Amino acid sequence: MPPYYTMGYAYELIQFNWRKAQTALKRAKEIYIIGYSMPDEDMAFLSLVNSVKIKWLNKVTIDVWNTDPTVFIKAQKIFGSHRVKGHNSFASHFHFN
Repeated sequence: MPPYYTMGYAYELIQFNWRKAQTALKRAKEIYIIGYSMPDEDMAFLSLVNSVKIKWLNKVTIDVWNTDPTVFIKAQKIFGSHRVKGHNSFASHFHFN
């Protein structure tokens, strides 16, 4: 969902959701990224992360679940290598109760 939309009620709803995402990321101690490839073109995601990561304590950890090893490297560049832990798994490896 892009952070900006110029018309009508949808704009307010999108802005509301982005503010909630920003607040959640500011307060997070653990972040799980599952199956998202973090494309370079997703400037909205990068902007969101950059707006909050400077306020994080060093104890924030990022778990990246993706079968593509390049995603782990991207995450290290975006979040800082000391925060990122990579997992090479498929959804079928998860067991839900």
